[in-house]
Amino acid sequence: MANTGPNFGTDLAVAPDANGILDISPMLTYATGIQVLIQSLMCRQMCVKGSIVGAPNEGIDVRTYVRQGLTQEVLGKLPSVLQKELQRDERVKTATVTGGYDTARNTLTLNEVFETTLGPFSLTLEVSAVTVTLLGSTP
Repeated sequence: MANTGPNFGTDLAVAPDANGILDISPMLTYATGIQVLIQSLMCRQMCVKGSIVGAPNEGIDVRTYVRQGLTQEVLGKLPSVLQKELQRDERVKTATVTGGYDTARNTLTLNEVFETTLGPFSLTLEVSAVTVTLLGSTP
């Protein structure tokens, strides 16, 4: 049976460059379906609040948490802060965030599970002081 729900549209494909900055694909390829949402959710976690066009109260740059140093207290609160931000996207029904901090490498690993109208999917991100890297996703 064909999916009759929303398809999340089409947009230019973006990815973080070597400096961890989101940029349009050099080949000007397009993203569709769940990829559009993945790009949006990654962008939401890499943009300072107020820097997203048309969304002045949205965005959270998780790299700042790593740059500032992660205490146990901050690590305990971060998943709920991220969940709240990710669920601001109207395409996300629920978001669950877990993760861990590697003090030796100064990196944060985030495991994010989403429920959408197109079904569930998950992302695994590695966050350093400079970059947010998509380690994997599952539909």
